[in-house]
Amino acid sequence: MSEQPSASRVVLRAIVACLAASLASLPCVAKGAAESAAPSAVLDCRDPIGAAETPPSDVTVIGGALALRTRRSTRRALQTTATSDPSMPVLRFFAKTPLFVRSATAAQIIVPRKQMGRVAMTWGNSDHDGIATHVFAVEPCRSASKWIVFPGGYFLTRPACIDLIVRVAGDDTRVRIGVGAPCPGQQPPPEPSDS
Repeated sequence: MSEQPSASRVVLRAIVACLAASLASLPCVAKGAAESAAPSAVLDCRDPIGAAETPPSDVTVIGGALALRTRRSTRRALQTTATSDPSMPVLRFFAKTPLFVRSATAAQIIVPRKQMGRVAMTWGNSDHDGIATHVFAVEPCRSASKWIVFPGGYFLTRPACIDLIVRVAGDDTRVRIGVGAPCPGQQPPPEPSDS
C-alpha cells in the first residue's frame, strides 16, 4: 500500500517546481501541485471532431498549417466561463474554441513572454490532452481530409485580448484573440460571458 504524501510535502513540491520553473524562465501558473499544466504539450491527432476541405470563414488560416478564431476573423470576442481547476487556481476562466489543423503539416502555438503565467491552452479529443503554458505543438496529423478540427481552448487569469505566436516552418505570425474581452475593433463577447 503506497503512502499518500502529506499536505506540507505537496506544497513543498509545488514550491520547488515553481522555483525551478522561474529559474528556467518558465511560468508557474499553479500555486499547488500542478499536474495538469506544463510548459509544453503536443496535440494528440487521434479522434478529431470534424473534417473539411476548407476551414469556415470565422477562423484565420495561419501559415497554411492551422486556423484559429482571431481578432481578424470574428467580430466578437470569445465567451469565457469561470472554472475552478484546483491544479491551476490562477487560471480562473476558460474559452472554448476549435483548432483547425491542415493534414500533414506541423506548427507551434506559443504564448509570448509577456503573457506567460496568464494564458494556457489545450486542444484534442482524448483523455490525456495536455495543457500548455508556453508552447502547444501540432505535429503532422494524417487524415484523408484536407483539414481536421479539434475541441479545446484557452485558460486565462482574467478576460483579455491576448497575443499568441504561431510558428510554421520557422516563420512566426503574431495573432490577437479576444478572450472574454474584445481586442481593438471587436465587440464584447455574446452574453452570458463570465468576467
